[in-house]
Amino acid sequence: SIFLIGMLITSSVILRAYFFPVGIPLTHDAFSYFWYASDLSTLGRLPSGHELGNNGWPLFLDPFFTLIKLNSMISYMDLQKIIASTLSILTTIPIYFLCKKFTSKYFAVFGSTIFAYDPRLIQDSLAGLNNSLYILLVTISLLLFLNSDKRLKYISFGLVGFSSIVRSEGLFLFFALSIAYFIHYRKNRNALLRYGILLTVFIITVLPIAVLRMETTG
Repeated sequence: SIFLIGMLITSSVILRAYFFPVGIPLTHDAFSYFWYASDLSTLGRLPSGHELGNNGWPLFLDPFFTLIKLNSMISYMDLQKIIASTLSILTTIPIYFLCKKFTSKYFAVFGSTIFAYDPRLIQDSLAGLNNSLYILLVTISLLLFLNSDKRLKYISFGLVGFSSIVRSEGLFLFFALSIAYFIHYRKNRNALLRYGILLTVFIITVLPIAVLRMETTG
């Protein structure tokens, strides 16, 4: 299975490299994320004047834009596409382990293959959109939540918080995991106390960015 996943990742890299739109400017939402990340790396703080619903993706891009020095705006746009494509490829690994919890390893590889070659996901990653980071965070959070180690659930809810910063749909996953938690631990006396810790982890993750956004844009 390790060999098959390695071949899958290699073929995914080749496929995206073949269709990679070198030198083509970003458009629509991807362009808005780019300008936000560019202003963020230049100013060193959250920029005002942007009407983004979620700024998690530009916040993730900011360190790359700050540390990697390129010559042109188009080069930074290509960098955004490369980062999104890389995250999309890496997601095949947690997808494999997530599928493996419900089926055999060979069918799990098949599930990863469906994800890796999905045309829409490839298109989104090559467009530099935030879906690649969002799906990666959601997949890892689900994988950790389903793990038998209860401590990993705290990390899971933290990642759900980060996914909510990237896309607001992450809030639906928060409620879904909360319901699943109470169903699974309904007979545990300490379930409510532990959930309070999970809720705190989620709030601590989301609240700082929410406060900064309100101070910047109102």
